[in-house]
Amino acid sequence: MEKDSSTNDLKSWLEWFSTRESAPKINYEAKQALFKKFDASQRKTQIKTDLLRHSENVFLYKQNFGINKINLFHHLSSIGGSFYSPQEHFGAIQGIDEGITSVVTSDMTQLLEISAVATAVPKIKDYKNISSVDEYSHLKTSKDTYFIARNFIPIPPFMIYEINESILEHDGDSKQVFIKAIKAVQEFDNRTEEFEDKIIEKAEDTCVDLLNWLFLASKGKINSTQTIACSVKEVRTHFSKL
Repeated sequence: MEKDSSTNDLKSWLEWFSTRESAPKINYEAKQALFKKFDASQRKTQIKTDLLRHSENVFLYKQNFGINKINLFHHLSSIGGSFYSPQEHFGAIQGIDEGITSVVTSDMTQLLEISAVATAVPKIKDYKNISSVDEYSHLKTSKDTYFIARNFIPIPPFMIYEINESILEHDGDSKQVFIKAIKAVQEFDNRTEEFEDKIIEKAEDTCVDLLNWLFLASKGKINSTQTIACSVKEVRTHFSKL
């Protein structure tokens, strides 16, 4: 994590992500491109490369304990994988709140897999009406709307705070995060609809992949990824320098 030159204090990860030059670019005009880069149509080898390159993005995955619990990870890194150090070790930072983040090792085979092929999901217009658990319980899937989900998905920067708060408040309950994400999408479009000096991608149109992923996670249709505390010294040393 970077140090603030004026206070010499560590910035929170939330502040770090929100102040990247890429944040407004993604928020206003590249949300759809972000989801496309990591969707199920991409080859796993390319997905792995892009995950390692995109340290300025935060991702969601399903945890391997509890019932349909999800969490955040970022700064996926690898050590090794060369001819003189052939064994490759992976590590990532789990969480963004100062004091409760941890360095974890994920099962990369599980993380990169596709959870299900062409799974029925609701129409986007039906998502717009969901603001409570009771309304969620009556949400129906569409006969002609489907989504192919990978075991993780990126989050646009404008939504990181809301999703993180929901994860902390509800202990990773994907149903609650899904409801919070719908609200964040609506608030983003309401907040930016009066911007007359630029063309802005509507979140309702471009964040549907994330809403679909969260809906499937809440229904137990996203596969979990095994993660353990990272014990590889070289990986932990790498993260201690961030």
